[in-house]
Amino acid sequence: MAEGVARFRTDWIDDIRAMISDKKLEPERVAQLLLALDESKETWAIVHNFGELIDEAYWKRKHSFAIVGGADDLLFAIDKYISCGRPMAAIEAPHRRLGDVPSRRLMQLLLVATPEINALRGNGGTMSVYYIEQIFDELENRSDIPAEELAKMEFAYRPLTVCGTSAVVRICAFPD
Repeated sequence: MAEGVARFRTDWIDDIRAMISDKKLEPERVAQLLLALDESKETWAIVHNFGELIDEAYWKRKHSFAIVGGADDLLFAIDKYISCGRPMAAIEAPHRRLGDVPSRRLMQLLLVATPEINALRGNGGTMSVYYIEQIFDELENRSDIPAEELAKMEFAYRPLTVCGTSAVVRICAFPD
């Protein structure tokens, strides 16, 4: 699939579109087919051009790793995960590239993931906890989020995380 797009570009995509129309494939099956394409904004534009149902099915199935593009690509993917109801995928996606994500966006990720985490009732797995702790560690090393705001977020995640209490400790030690 990816080789066909790389070699034949729009002709290949048009052929795929015709096959999909001819076979009357469900959006989920088309999305599964499109998952074979490279992780890039170019691919995501192709997916988007297949229509809203296929785009949504794609982002609901797409794994959250291997986003190799620039920071804009990463932020685009994060937004897509959030918009299709996958905040934990949005948290997983930047785990090796947290420096590319603005602090406010990291705080937003933590905020929007809270309902999904609560629904999991502790069954989210250790990697989910790890990714969340990585975000808190990253935010601790930045100075653009007030300690009080970070402490509130850490407190909300306290039942889940082992680490990430530095802001809470700072607020208690230095209340001014």
